[in-house]
Amino acid sequence: MNSHTPKLNNRRYIGRHTKTGNQQKVSFFCAHFWHFSKASIMAGLDEKFKSMIGEQLDIQGKLKPVERRLGTLKKHLEQADIYFKYKGKKPLTEAEQILFTTAKDYLKGVMNGKTTIPTRTWKEEYSNPAGYGAITDKAAG
Repeated sequence: MNSHTPKLNNRRYIGRHTKTGNQQKVSFFCAHFWHFSKASIMAGLDEKFKSMIGEQLDIQGKLKPVERRLGTLKKHLEQADIYFKYKGKKPLTEAEQILFTTAKDYLKGVMNGKTTIPTRTWKEEYSNPAGYGAITDKAAG
């Protein structure tokens, strides 16, 4: 046998790979503690997960109106772009005339009698919706 092969009767080898009395007691008490306390630990984790899910749903609820508003603003800006692209252009093809008329009618319905299209305001709101930063800061923190 070479010197690196442990002998079964070598006390130093056996001592390194078996537990002493104190180690066995510690293992027993750890297993005993885990067995009897895992119910309370799991209950605590369950409550923590429920709390986290509740917070996530609250944030989702706060983001929904912002997401809807962003969709609306995107549609407003698309229609305004089409309107300004074809406004004053002569002659318009049939397809361009349909696009222009549709955009003009859409904007007329959105404007509620106002004469100036607020594209700058819409772009500013689209790039930085009100309250959006506060909601995402809470989610990140």
